[in-house]
Parts: sequence; C-alpha cells; structure tokens
Amino acid sequence: MSNSKPLLSVKYILDGLSVSLIFLAEEAVFFYGVFGGIGLFFAILLAFLLFLLLNQSLQRRNTSGLNPETTFISSKKIITIITGFMWAEFLISEGIVGMLLLEEFFGINKLITVTVFLAGSIFLYPRGRHENPRENNIRLMCYLGLAAYLPIYAFLQKGLETVYNDLLHFHPRVLHLSQNGWMPFLLAATMIMFSKLFLGVHDRNFFHSDKKTMRGIGLAAIIWSTVALGFSAVTFVTIANNLKSDYYNHQILLLIEKDASFVTFCLFVSLLLIMAFFTFSFYFYRLERTMGHNFTDFTSDNYFSKTGNYLFLGVILGLYLAAFCDWSIMDVFISFGIIHGATCILLIFASFWRKPIPEIVWLFPLIGFVAALVAELYFPNCRGPYGVLISSASTCVLLSVFCLAKGKGVRY
Repeated sequence: MSNSKPLLSVKYILDGLSVSLIFLAEEAVFFYGVFGGIGLFFAILLAFLLFLLLNQSLQRRNTSGLNPETTFISSKKIITIITGFMWAEFLISEGIVGMLLLEEFFGINKLITVTVFLAGSIFLYPRGRHENPRENNIRLMCYLGLAAYLPIYAFLQKGLETVYNDLLHFHPRVLHLSQNGWMPFLLAATMIMFSKLFLGVHDRNFFHSDKKTMRGIGLAAIIWSTVALGFSAVTFVTIANNLKSDYYNHQILLLIEKDASFVTFCLFVSLLLIMAFFTFSFYFYRLERTMGHNFTDFTSDNYFSKTGNYLFLGVILGLYLAAFCDWSIMDVFISFGIIHGATCILLIFASFWRKPIPEIVWLFPLIGFVAALVAELYFPNCRGPYGVLISSASTCVLLSVFCLAKGKGVRY
C-alpha cells in the first residue's frame, strides 16, 4: 500500500542542506569561475526537472496497471547499498568541514580534529536521530539566514562595483566567458544531484505523485540551489580581496576574520561548527535508518546492518585519509559522483523499463566506476567531472548491449 501522506518539506530540505554545501559552492567558484557557482545552482534545478519528468513516467506506469515500484523493489539490496554510499559521502564531506573549523578555531592538528569531531557528533547523536521539529526549523533558519546575510554583508563591505572591477583587472579568469571545464561540470553535477534527489525520495519510501509532495521537493531544490548561489557569491568577494590561503575552503573564514570583529568571527565559526556537528549526527541517523536499526550491533546477522557497520568504519577511515591527504569537498563530490553519474543513467533507464531489471544490470555503475578510474590513471585530462562523464558513458554502452542481448532472447 503506497503512502499518501505528503513528504514533510523541512525534513526533506535538511536531507540535502548541509555546511559542506556552503564550502562546495565556494570551491566550485575557485575551480570553474563564475560559472562554477551558477552551474551548481542550475544543476540542482535541472536535476529536479528531470526528476519530475521521470516521476510522470512512473505515474503513467501506475495508471496502466503496473506498479511503479516494481523495477526498484526487484533490486532493493543494491539500491540500499548505493543510498548508504550517498549518506557516507555526506558524512565524509561534513566531517571535512568540521575538521577545518576545529583547526581554524582551536589551531589543533588535523588528525586530532577527526577524533574530536567524531566524539562530539556521537555525543549529539541522540539529538540527531529524533528529528525534533523545533530543532529542524532552527537549523533551517540558520542556513537560510547565513545564505541571505553573508552575501549582503560581504558586498556592502567592499561594494559591488569595486568587486567587479577588481575581478576584471586582477582575476579575469574568474569572469572569463570561455571558462574551461564549466560545461562538463554542469552536466556532471546535474547527474550527481539527480541521483541524490532520486535516492533520497526512494529512501523515504515515497513514490506518490501528491501535488503537495512535489511542491515540497521543488521547494527543497530551490532552497538548495539558492543557498549554493548565495555562498558562491561571497566567494567573489574573497577572491577580489586577494586573501591567501593554502586551502580553497578557508577563504570565507578568512574574509569574516578580516572584515568582522573577533567576537563576530568566533560566533560565526561556532555557529558553523555546531551546525556541522548536528548535521553529521543527522546523516549518521539517516545511514542507520537506511541500512537497518541494528546498526551498532556488530553481532547481527542482518545483511544491511553489517553493511552499514562497514560503511561507517569506511567513513571513519575516509576522514583520517582526508585529514592526511588534505582532501577538499570538491574531491569528495567528484569521487563519489563517479558512481552517482552512472547511477543516474541507470535510474533513468529503469524509470522507462517496464519489467523488473536483473540484479546484474545494477552492477553496471561499478564497471563504469572502474572505467573512469582507469581513464584518470592513464589520461590526466580525464580527471574531475570528466570521470563522471566517462562512468556515465560506460553505463550507457553497457545498457545498450543489455537491450540488444535482451532483444535477441538472451536470459540473465
């Protein structure tokens, strides 16, 4: 029986709204110029439009007497694992931000910040798993408040015309209309965001076409994209100020430290750090809920519970590797995006396929991931968003072979 209750907008908005999104928008501008922030903005909106189109396909299947969930239930195990990897990515990204803030605020070693951040997040975990409506509303107001206040504050400090002239004369690459790589980034980011959007809705067991639900998901997409655009705008001011840092994601912190008082800077960093703690705890809960309620029971025979334990151990290892190797949020976004890009192609295919898909087909993203790694290893120009496109193209080729073989009567 399908759930007809509209999806709560605030909960779904917070599924994709995080402190790491702030720093991802900042890094997009550094890597791809003005079109990096705009590309991320449009990628989220395009992903939502694509989701609407495929949702209509699923609903037409429902009106023709076919269950729209049949295709996905037949491979529930694999989809659950891919969704678990999505939450693991969010955990690693949020952990990197938490480490950055702890290092900036307390000046301690990065490897130690991993332990401190994990301990603080686990301490707050009971708050994150309850999804308290009041706390959810406060978190949402903090994100929206920062996204609205910081761009206005930054541009008022320096002036919009001054920022534009400084960028035009000293950093023309940022404003260059032929910015290299922004179109592949837009395409790759759209596929990544669509995969996350679709998996997030599927994870909440929601395939209903209720108009209120669609409006809620649309509102979430608009808020995500607006927050990303707002913080990417702040990055223009940091570039115009010629703030020097060893890391891309330090720039906003340096701008606040330069233009604001010490008390304001401390309040800003403290707010971001608290939000990162709570968001990490929330994603920990989402991973637990996706993989099973025996998440902390290492003796459980439940397949999903065991896989969830391994995923969280992988998150801890990933955070220590991130601290040791100085990973950025963009590195994590693109690396996991190689799987998400291939998954996007497969989800689009599955939405139009009228029969249950053999589980072997759901391994195509893994093959695409291997193809992207091989291409990046031997062809340095294929790194970044090109890896996402290569994995997606490989999945398209494999699906074409599957359809041809199916047409010739080959059984899987």
